[in-house]
Amino acid sequence: MITFLFETYLIILLTGFAAGILAVYKNKPAALYVRYLPWFLLLKFGEERFAQYWSRKYGNDHAICNIFLIIEFLFYSFTLYQLLRTSAIRKWIIYAAGMYLLLAIPLIFFIQGINYYNSGVYFMGGLMMLVFSGYYLFTLFRGTGDTNPFFKAGFWIACSILFYYCCTMPLILPWTLLLNATPFEIKILYIILLIMYCIAYAMFVIGFCFYRRSQKAHKLL
Repeated sequence: MITFLFETYLIILLTGFAAGILAVYKNKPAALYVRYLPWFLLLKFGEERFAQYWSRKYGNDHAICNIFLIIEFLFYSFTLYQLLRTSAIRKWIIYAAGMYLLLAIPLIFFIQGINYYNSGVYFMGGLMMLVFSGYYLFTLFRGTGDTNPFFKAGFWIACSILFYYCCTMPLILPWTLLLNATPFEIKILYIILLIMYCIAYAMFVIGFCFYRRSQKAHKLL
């Protein structure tokens, strides 16, 4: 079950990469977040594969996960910065990213250590992403007019970020606290996490499809 879900998750990442490349192909100039998102998904795929190797060799993949926590937060911050057009909110995203780096780097590399999964850094970044992605969806629904927000790539991308952190944060907290958890409990948590990953990254694929559709419709006008 776990192997099947994990491989499905990896296939979704590769599908997202392919869908993103097709979305921007012959549709230039594409928005920056649309151009870079496929490569982020490919990087995520590589991170998952490399984490597997690292875990087999050193017993866990915490070092790889901790480093990617920072990369993931910065990329999602950049994506939401591109989606949100209000200058004041953009400034808050920059301030939040700066504060995150000031706290995350010492915590991961000097205080807790890179070989221990830093759930505090994850939650700090997750809460920030919940606020900004939620605010984007709020503004999207408030100012759509005659345009259906469900047909916009930004809606699905922001939904993916919101869903990802909303659903994984309550799962990762017990994961880090259950020091004496049984193998069965850990297995159940991991299965639920993989399902959440599959749903969240599938939303990126949907977003790319709608972006390509909107670009084709724009060319026909």
